[in-house]
Amino acid sequence: MTWPLATAAETWAQADGQAALNAPPSWLGDLCEAAADIIAGRTKRDFYAAPDRRSTGLTVPAGGLAEAAATIAIDDADRVGEVWRIGSEVLYVRAHDGGALQLDRGEADTAAADHAEGAVIVRLVAPAEIRMVAIALAIR
Repeated sequence: MTWPLATAAETWAQADGQAALNAPPSWLGDLCEAAADIIAGRTKRDFYAAPDRRSTGLTVPAGGLAEAAATIAIDDADRVGEVWRIGSEVLYVRAHDGGALQLDRGEADTAAADHAEGAVIVRLVAPAEIRMVAIALAIR
């Protein structure tokens, strides 16, 4: 399978005219190949089933979180962009508005569900390989 990330190694040389940097770093091609294997072999559900889990220090606030709720009463704009797991549901924190966080519910083929007050909120972080690919592509 030819993966678009493989072109990152080919275009590295085109991005810089200096002779010493005309060849991509040796690790870039290996990294792109590894990323292609990882991404091709995993579905979104697999990705979210075994990521690094990090404590948010948060729990579902008073009153719980109803299945149909699109916001949670947590006033912390720094959480925007995080991916959370509460119980078996994966949620994406889309925005901060008026003292609450707006959520995309039932991400990664999970189902939105009711969550009781005090349920633990865990932040999901992409595996190291995926983070490395994102960094490599950002600096190319």
